[in-house]
Amino acid sequence: MHAFIACGLILRRERICRPTCSRPSAPGIPGATLELVDKIIDEARPFNIPYVSFTGGEPTLHPQFKEIVRMFGEAGYKIMMVTNGTHFEKTYEAISPYRDRLHGFYFSMDGATAETMDFIREKNSFRRSLQAISICRVKRLPFFMQMVVTAGNRHEIEAFVVLASKLGASKVTFAPLQPTLQTTHKQMNLPPQEWCAVKEEIAELKKLYNIAIAPAIGFPEASPWNTCDPLKMRALYIDYLGNLTFCCQLSDYGDGQVRTDIIANLAEASLFEAYNRYVAMITSYQQEKLRRFKNNELTGCDAFPCWYCAKYFKKVDWMKKFPDDPWHQDAASSNSTPSMALPEALSGARNHQFVPRESLVPARAAAQQPV
Repeated sequence: MHAFIACGLILRRERICRPTCSRPSAPGIPGATLELVDKIIDEARPFNIPYVSFTGGEPTLHPQFKEIVRMFGEAGYKIMMVTNGTHFEKTYEAISPYRDRLHGFYFSMDGATAETMDFIREKNSFRRSLQAISICRVKRLPFFMQMVVTAGNRHEIEAFVVLASKLGASKVTFAPLQPTLQTTHKQMNLPPQEWCAVKEEIAELKKLYNIAIAPAIGFPEASPWNTCDPLKMRALYIDYLGNLTFCCQLSDYGDGQVRTDIIANLAEASLFEAYNRYVAMITSYQQEKLRRFKNNELTGCDAFPCWYCAKYFKKVDWMKKFPDDPWHQDAASSNSTPSMALPEALSGARNHQFVPRESLVPARAAAQQPV
């Protein structure tokens, strides 16, 4: 995909957005203003960015959502949207005039069954998402399905693929849960060692099903030089306050108090000025990682790119208060050697070849591909 602007229109709201969201809940905080949106569109023209992705929290809850869609649609952007399906009838009404510019809806779900998803979120969450997806099917709108894998839904990975296949999704994506205060308190975090098994299971499912299946950024990588969209400068994430931030995953991450990822506020600085600072921040980030790599200071858990960034930007200190959590040791450690036992391929920063764990996925006898 080409470069895109990701607009966080609104901060997540408790009870509506998922607890697996990396942002803290904050009822009553307003989202992006129309004046700010107009400024962003105007200053982004020279960059020739073809896509805009609406995120949140739940972007459709913005009181001027329809107007913001119109502004980007009339400016010629192709539109993507991450949503949980809340009030999707209104969403369709806002999008329908620009359906020829719609890249697709990304439905964020937390399970393959109502029992699992409603337990993680709230009652009727699963039904609400399926109702929104049914509108997409009837109206022939492109849609994708994604699930954040947690300790509470890890057993439904394959079932989620089957569900997405039956519903007609173009693609299914699995994202690793980023530990937050809420997920830690609710014991939803999988231990670092388990993520290798999850990644291997997803790789096996790709061989068994016709639907496109992909792991999102954040799974453990053998190479320390991950190539996520922010580091490739293919994404400009602007939060609900108009801040250009290093990455959408870092925006208001953890307890929301540490804002070291903010590059500039676009109400005060031009996008060009902010972009220059962005280049400088990425350069500094890579130089520091190279230094740690050279000095063998990368820990086993630094194989998780999003976790590494959260530590780099000093956003995981809260984890030190949870000694029983599997991520506590790495968050609390300042040692220059791996602080946690991981599979051999991930235990040393200099090992670049990923070696999957054996026997991660039960053998299947002549598995049938769903149609």
